[in-house]
Amino acid sequence: MSDFDGMLAFANARIDEEEQAALAARQGGGDGQWTARIFDGGCAPTWQVDGKSCGLVCDVGDPIEHRAGSYAAHIARQDPAATLARVAALRALVAILVEAADLDPGCDLVDSLARQALGRLVASWRIGPDGRRHPDWREEWAS
Repeated sequence: MSDFDGMLAFANARIDEEEQAALAARQGGGDGQWTARIFDGGCAPTWQVDGKSCGLVCDVGDPIEHRAGSYAAHIARQDPAATLARVAALRALVAILVEAADLDPGCDLVDSLARQALGRLVASWRIGPDGRRHPDWREEWAS
């Protein structure tokens, strides 16, 4: 398997995982709009899923208090609908890269540009959801 094919398989698997997680969140009752609500009167940042509030718990003065609002805003951006829109965009981008690479297989410039673009995309998944290097990541893709 070529580097390009390996990166392509890795990208498609990560995109599939993103889609599956978003669909699971929808099935769990999270198919409405996710929004973030930050309260100024202490550490009570929340996000809402279908009108139900979720939140981060911390004590006033806790170091997380200063970052909790950012966490809630980030979590709200993971709205399943927004994630599924990103999944569609990523699939379209990957298809364009594959098409570009296939246009003129002997053209080193096109192959190089397609490989570089795909390499930058897959590098975004180098670290898995658990904070560790993804087990399917190959270090040679970084170059």
